[in-house]
Amino acid sequence: MDADSRPSPGLLAEVAEVMEKGAAAGGGALLQFDASAPWGHWAVKFWNLWSRALRWAPGSFLFCRAEAFHELGGFDETLFVSEEIDFSRRLKRWARQHHLQVTILSRHPLLTSGRKTHLYTLGDHLRFIGRSLYMGTRLCRTRQHCGIWYEGRR
Repeated sequence: MDADSRPSPGLLAEVAEVMEKGAAAGGGALLQFDASAPWGHWAVKFWNLWSRALRWAPGSFLFCRAEAFHELGGFDETLFVSEEIDFSRRLKRWARQHHLQVTILSRHPLLTSGRKTHLYTLGDHLRFIGRSLYMGTRLCRTRQHCGIWYEGRR
């Protein structure tokens, strides 16, 4: 979980419930910004649709079985961004092999910071997405290309 995220007691109870049932390898939760630029509301709605459809956990909140995490070798530390997507994809494969599922919880969205929607324009974010589509994982493995996360605006 990211330091600027605040899970509700309901979300944590939902994680415990899902994991206790024994059918889940892990997952994530839908997101809700605490405050964001007007376009941030639509961006998080888009991410939530994408996350549910592909069962990709957001980087701000991911849970899984300990044995899955260890067998998968944890997060790929050569990635500066999108390590949660890489992990989610590998977790889904692991889950299929173990007859389990990956789930994105929706009853209690994770409250997380929308500060980057104030620090960076919609254009900044769209340019980053465009570059990532063009460069693929080469972008994710180069810190210089990931300014939205690493250039230090606070």
